[in-house]
Amino acid sequence: MKVDFELLLKPKTNDEDLCQLFWKSFENNREISQLEQTNTLACTFPEDNPLQFKTIIRKSDNILHCRLKAMVDVHWRKAYFYDKFRARISGILSQYFEVTQYSADLSAYYAKKCYSTLLDYETNLRKIFYFIYHFYDVTAATDERKKQTLNDYVEDLDLSQLEKFLFAKDWLAVGDSYEFCGISKNRNLYEKLQKLTEKIEFRSLWEINIKPLLPRHDIDEEVITKIRNVRNKVAHHKEMSFKDLQFCRNEVRTYANRFHEIQAELLERKFYQNTKVSTVALQGLLEMSKQFQKAVEAYTKTIPVHNAILLGEIIAKAMNSITIPRIDISKTIAPTMAEIANSHAERISKIMQNTTISQIGVLGNDEQESSSENDEEDKE
Repeated sequence: MKVDFELLLKPKTNDEDLCQLFWKSFENNREISQLEQTNTLACTFPEDNPLQFKTIIRKSDNILHCRLKAMVDVHWRKAYFYDKFRARISGILSQYFEVTQYSADLSAYYAKKCYSTLLDYETNLRKIFYFIYHFYDVTAATDERKKQTLNDYVEDLDLSQLEKFLFAKDWLAVGDSYEFCGISKNRNLYEKLQKLTEKIEFRSLWEINIKPLLPRHDIDEEVITKIRNVRNKVAHHKEMSFKDLQFCRNEVRTYANRFHEIQAELLERKFYQNTKVSTVALQGLLEMSKQFQKAVEAYTKTIPVHNAILLGEIIAKAMNSITIPRIDISKTIAPTMAEIANSHAERISKIMQNTTISQIGVLGNDEQESSSENDEEDKE
């Protein structure tokens, strides 16, 4: 990569020729100096391939426009040497000039590198917003929406507003529920707090709705703030550094992936349209009932008849009362999955009671008839 720089230089005094004053600035400097009898600035860094810049100077009455054209390719992982040059050149020239960094090529390069990662980060965060909006009552926190479509409303939110919606502790614990109490909007908050008898507790939507479901996904609010700062640099074309690029490639990418995993897991928990899991469970229980039936039949053949009859009656009575309990999982998974589970629970109960029990009942009757015949023979 090569990065050019442009400078506007206004002299602090008008006593000398501006071009001569420019080159004079680099005399006796150990890091950046003029190559002898050329218009080239040479650096001592990086050591393996020092930066060099061809200098093109244009002069107005009392202003210099300097273009420093890069002559050496640098690997992007060493782009921080351009940061160093940008800082050093300003420091060196500032002894004689008021220095203005006129171009932003380096910042533009960093911004372009960061853009796709920041896009993933913000897009996944907005998807989580959509998810929360549809599955939880957040009407009080979105009263500014009015007649906008949800997409238009969310698109109008900047990143700081979006993060405030998710992470600001604006929800007051009232009994077993939470009430929105945005401090900036709730003028009666102080009176409301005075009336509370329990401990005052504020939480964010994230803490209320997301963290209980997915506790392994920790969110560091300081990192969130830093991400927003870098994002604002990109969005508003501010000066950027190699540290911003590193932060984006590491922390921002980590959080973008984390938010993607979170919204994907939330969708899995809320939308169980595939009944494969419950079907497999049902088949397993049916097979278990068949194996149980075979075990009972095999066992009754090895014990005396009277004991077998008694055992059959005990088992029959026990099986008749079997009921697979209903499963209350609506809070942790999804209403749809809960309905599937409870529906199969009822079906399995009937199967266990009717199909299996009727077979055990036949076994008991056969043994009873055989026993009765034996009793009559004994009497004779």
